Amino acid sequence: MPLTVVTLVLEYECGACCRPVSATLRWEGKPDRTGPQIAQVGLACPHGDCRRVNELTFDQAGNLYGVNARPRRPGHVPVWN
Repeated sequence: MPLTVVTLVLEYECGACCRPVSATLRWEGKPDRTGPQIAQVGLACPHGDCRRVNELTFDQAGNLYGVNARPRRPGHVPVWN
């Protein structure tokens, strides 16, 4: 089977700060003939005061199925004296 290479531009709102984000992704692989190809990737929000990682679920045609912000890691709570 030939290798498939697709460049996708995904535009979405950050799941944490709700500001617009645009990401260009390169999809490579051998196609699976049994159905649509679904992928998930974690991308950090580019806005300096947010930087939360969003889990994007999308297909090879560029359809976006979900954007979910990962929860912040526990233990990074500021301590005020």
